[in-house]
Amino acid sequence: MKIIRVFIIAFAFSVVSSCTDDPETIMAEGVLRWEGDPTLDGCGYFITIHDHEYKPEYEYNIDSSFETDSTNVIVEYQLLNRIIKGPCNLVHPIMTDGIKLISITRK
Repeated sequence: MKIIRVFIIAFAFSVVSSCTDDPETIMAEGVLRWEGDPTLDGCGYFITIHDHEYKPEYEYNIDSSFETDSTNVIVEYQLLNRIIKGPCNLVHPIMTDGIKLISITRK
């Protein structure tokens, strides 16, 4: 009975610890695109990395100096594994893969 209890505790610990792993941080070159201020019916920022478009989570943290048509950037990010709904086009909202930006610099 004691062995079964130890096995169950060890199994539960391994399941819980495997769920708390931090997502992988990735560094890549990309293009940051500004589609206008979301408070004025714009779409905010989009980032294209390796021909795939992403929507950054908490994009209001991106410095306003990046508010240009497009900027070549180096980004450090984590994949969110979920879709982010763009703030524009209320009739047909833009649904894009989300990323969490860790850092962003001009290339």
